[in-house]
Amino acid sequence: SSDAANLAGFAAASQYPQLFQHDLILSNPANFQLYSTIHIPLLRLLETPCGNFGLAFSLLLGPHVFLQFFGFYWLGRIVLRSRFWALIFSLMAAAPVPLPLGEVWGIVKDALPRFTFQVILVFLIGLVFLWRSNPRRWLWIMAAAGLLAFVHPVSAPVWGATLLVGFWPVMPTGWSFKKRLGQLFILGLTFLVALLPYLIIYLSAHQGGSGSSDYDLLYKSIMEYFPDNIYNTPAALA
Repeated sequence: SSDAANLAGFAAASQYPQLFQHDLILSNPANFQLYSTIHIPLLRLLETPCGNFGLAFSLLLGPHVFLQFFGFYWLGRIVLRSRFWALIFSLMAAAPVPLPLGEVWGIVKDALPRFTFQVILVFLIGLVFLWRSNPRRWLWIMAAAGLLAFVHPVSAPVWGATLLVGFWPVMPTGWSFKKRLGQLFILGLTFLVALLPYLIIYLSAHQGGSGSSDYDLLYKSIMEYFPDNIYNTPAALA
């Protein structure tokens, strides 16, 4: 019932295009190529042993829950230097907390892209703490942040910028202002280079999508069944 249904549909249409020749959206891969996350190939890989895409998606939830608990416990050990407080931190971070626009932080019922992004991001933040005195390794963090566009493309640019700014206070105190800016430029460029493959897919998909003869029906359906904040800008801002 969540975005998992959309992703399962994209994977099914990629795996069996002959079954979707008359579908308004899935009949043309250009209509959904825009969302080229790692979930699509993962679902296609798991569909063969599972027999269907729903079970394939469900199997991804277990590893996500484990990584959520383990990742925040690991980060807590690094920052708090205490097994007890790391455990408390991990339990608190896992609690589902509703956010505006229908999002939820913490453990959710499906292995959605933003959940996948969340469980990977915590390891990048931990590496920032571990490697804060080793600027040569910061490039690897920014490269990984750029590639996370293939996990959740909406979150990747924001967190890339956040990590970039976050390096400023941990730069060696002896560095001049000019050297600090130069380091930020190199890190930002690394992020953009890693982001480029997804950006190419994004732009080409926008150019290749095709409309539908039932546009009015589709639009009416979206406005009727989707939340107001999806296509209503004032509602979204509120």
